Amino acid sequence: MEKGVAENSIIAESRWANFFGFETVDDAGRKKYHPFVIRGNGTLTLTTQELRFTRFLPKKIFTIPLSAVTDISIGHGHNLKIGLFLPILKVSYRENGATVIFGVCVGWKKSALEWKQTIERTVRER
Repeated sequence: MEKGVAENSIIAESRWANFFGFETVDDAGRKKYHPFVIRGNGTLTLTTQELRFTRFLPKKIFTIPLSAVTDISIGHGHNLKIGLFLPILKVSYRENGATVIFGVCVGWKKSALEWKQTIERTVRER
């Protein structure tokens, strides 16, 4: 369990998820890639309030408030990187006037679909 997350608020958690970084889409629809972001393994945690990724090394926590989530999708490429055989879960959210797309691999297609459906359901129920 992640520090700072109340045990009773955790809906789903996946250790050894693989972070693919962020893409940004400005209000004019221009996509910007951030290929030099440090990728890495970590723990993906969904709570009633946020989606949190804690990268193991170098240690860093990325937090997405569920109130800002606008879309959840699954793809095979993200931030100029390819997931090879595994799909990439993409969570779009609004931040500072732009749409940010967070990409993470959580395992095989079944796991990605389960995560997508669970996040969508949690966002709807808020």
